[in-house]
Amino acid sequence: MTFKGHPVFLLLTLLSIFNHASAGQISGSIKQYNTELTSTTPVSGADVSCYDYDPFNADDSMASGKTTSSGSFWMSYSSRAYKWWRCGWDCGTQNSQRPDIICDINKDGAFPHRTVKKSNYREDRVANFGTVILYPDRKNDCTLTRDSLGYCGPASTSAGKVIHTIASSMSITDYYFRKFSDGCANHDCCYSSDVGQKECDDEFYDNLRSLCRDDQETIAACYAAAYSFYSAVATFGHMFYEGNGRSLAADEHSEEIFPEDEGFSTIEKEETALVALLSTFGCIAFAGMYFLIQANIRRVESKKSIEKGFEKLDVDDDTNTPQDA
Repeated sequence: MTFKGHPVFLLLTLLSIFNHASAGQISGSIKQYNTELTSTTPVSGADVSCYDYDPFNADDSMASGKTTSSGSFWMSYSSRAYKWWRCGWDCGTQNSQRPDIICDINKDGAFPHRTVKKSNYREDRVANFGTVILYPDRKNDCTLTRDSLGYCGPASTSAGKVIHTIASSMSITDYYFRKFSDGCANHDCCYSSDVGQKECDDEFYDNLRSLCRDDQETIAACYAAAYSFYSAVATFGHMFYEGNGRSLAADEHSEEIFPEDEGFSTIEKEETALVALLSTFGCIAFAGMYFLIQANIRRVESKKSIEKGFEKLDVDDDTNTPQDA
């Protein structure tokens, strides 16, 4: 085979072969919490797929593989440096010789995980993601109700519509209710287990942030929405955690939330019934969001009402944010 008369083609071919001869590496290890969240063990056989995130074009697949018996992974990828005849890892104004590496991790029995992005990472350095901790996939551990739109809460009921409507005032659109649906379902099942409420809520927050990482361009807004969901369950989740599976309107917890002899309004008493409804029909996070918003409304309109009805609840603005995973 000759390239007589085509020296440019020969040059491009040789350059391409030389370019792909060099490679970068991606490594890390994976562990998973047990269902009680008391310990972690290495995950063998987990699927790891890594790619270069590109905001303007299709993401470039970099490497994929499975974890070893010790839970570790080590994968190589070919270089993709910018050349005058092609893009580097990123095209357009973001043209770069360094990839923006993200890895998806999936394993039966674990909640899917997406890593934090390693931006503009040098190919001559190993992209080590350290130890990634997975949480249990709990959605098959309890009975959940989903409507035709895929919500894990009562979106099709009048109570659910109220929650979704009010949440829009906090810029929590239906997009996030749908996006976080699996995380909410997992959280509901965690509340049905023997795991502590705080541990369930922290797991919930980590899982939501992982779900946010599929779109790096909107990740800041998504993280803010995730924290709003977390704040809702951290602040009001105990009403569902303590009375999970029971009608709160019919037991002593109803009195603790809205004492009947303190002159509460009709809407406040209706909320007690709403707690009972949502504890039966769906996502605790949706209900918590409703109560969080109502508490903030009352803070402005009736401080006395807050002190009466929410004396057990902490809705201060300086709520601590869990540490990033």
